Amino acid sequence: MKKHPNMEGDDELMEAVTVLLDNIEYSCYGCAHLNKDKISCKAFPEVIPNPLLTGQVRHTKRLFKQDNDIFFEKA
Repeated sequence: MKKHPNMEGDDELMEAVTVLLDNIEYSCYGCAHLNKDKISCKAFPEVIPNPLLTGQVRHTKRLFKQDNDIFFEKA
């Protein structure tokens, strides 16, 4: 990972931030299926798994023992 000259610190934190920025357009908060409670959706009616909700993983295929075929759709 390329670092900006002014950025120093924890490599894991920098990597996590990079992943989040790369996935920002797939954020649950920009998905047409997100419920009003902002922690559940049509794909995960109980609660959205943390890696999806936090943007660590893109929801473009069936994940986390999902029992339907509902995926990210831009709102």
